[in-house]
Amino acid sequence: MGKRQNLLVFFYLASFWFLSGEAAFSSWTDPKFVYRGDDRPPKRIKEAGGFLPKGLTTVGVVTPNISLYNHVDVPEEFDEDGNQIGLGSTPDDDGYVSFTKSFILALGYAFYSRKGDTTYIYKVKSTPNMIDVAKTLGKYNLYGEEDEFSALGGVKWDQIVSWYKVDRNNLHSFSWLRGIRNEDYNGVRYRGFRTGGAQYSLAGFPPDHKAWDEEPWKQFRPCSEESRTSSDKENDKKARGYLACNPKKGAFKAAKKYMAKLKLY
Repeated sequence: MGKRQNLLVFFYLASFWFLSGEAAFSSWTDPKFVYRGDDRPPKRIKEAGGFLPKGLTTVGVVTPNISLYNHVDVPEEFDEDGNQIGLGSTPDDDGYVSFTKSFILALGYAFYSRKGDTTYIYKVKSTPNMIDVAKTLGKYNLYGEEDEFSALGGVKWDQIVSWYKVDRNNLHSFSWLRGIRNEDYNGVRYRGFRTGGAQYSLAGFPPDHKAWDEEPWKQFRPCSEESRTSSDKENDKKARGYLACNPKKGAFKAAKKYMAKLKLY
């Protein structure tokens, strides 16, 4: 009972702070800052050079799997009693790092993480490589409640503004209300940047997904319109051409072009 009461007080205070303080910025459609709940301490993030997609050692590199649809299409995770405890892991070749515009959602991840009793919430300056998942995937976004912005190629250490330490065994210390500033944060470099908003070319729906026949994604379909409207007599040829179309390759090409244009990292 005591633990439950602590949890209620914890989120009540967090909500009050969120609505009345600095975290209210995250309610903007195009947020100035985004947040990430993570079990790794700042020292490890700094050693890695920032937040990187899986398997990468350099921020800003575009991996072949750049499908936003695949990025969010992860299985739900359950504990030994069958209770849902969140989402599973993204693919090993995933090219994004997940952030949210909601401090409360990041706080929820930090609190419920089963990877340790001490977790962190990182506050990060938004930049154009952060793609608005809800706007990009529209009605096909599987987890719209997460308010996610996916960082294409990750973010650098000097882009992290501050962090909040969450000690689940000592919530009354309110450490999660006291931000610790990153001394290496480069405010001048990232000043004036905002997110990249919707990038429909990075949606990367499966080849047979109905979204490819709808706006605004239709114009970014990796398959030609001609191959999609063959007559019944040419069904075999149509099928071969359709299967040869690879949304991953289409999104990868678009991502390379987009990052080259940004010249961010």
